Amino acid sequence: MAITSGLTTAGAVALASFLINDGATLPFNNSNAYLGVGNDNSTAFNVSQTALIGASQQLNPVDTGYPVRTSNSILYQATFYAADAIFDWSEYGIFNAASAGTMLVRVAGDDLGTKTGAEQIVLQITLVISTS
Repeated sequence: MAITSGLTTAGAVALASFLINDGATLPFNNSNAYLGVGNDNSTAFNVSQTALIGASQQLNPVDTGYPVRTSNSILYQATFYAADAIFDWSEYGIFNAASAGTMLVRVAGDDLGTKTGAEQIVLQITLVISTS
């Protein structure tokens, strides 16, 4: 499967909310941001998706000091400890709550491998706001 990714419709609505500061959605900041991983390796990204697809999935809060903005890029980082997310990681995304939040983006088809219980993995996702 080819790697597919993009901004979800719900994510676009959240960004529009932030632009006019209407408070309609939680920000994707250090207080609310989560990185999620899942094991779906067959469902391509679609803008209408609101959650990861895999039967196995986990969302972890971003690490202290993240996200970090540099110019038009935002770096999110979360640590998945030994007991976390022990399954094949083949989809991931950025969320603004541990459950029932907004999925800003989803990346599918990028098989990051199978995490074992002996590993601690630091996942970084860079969101680039671009004109193209």
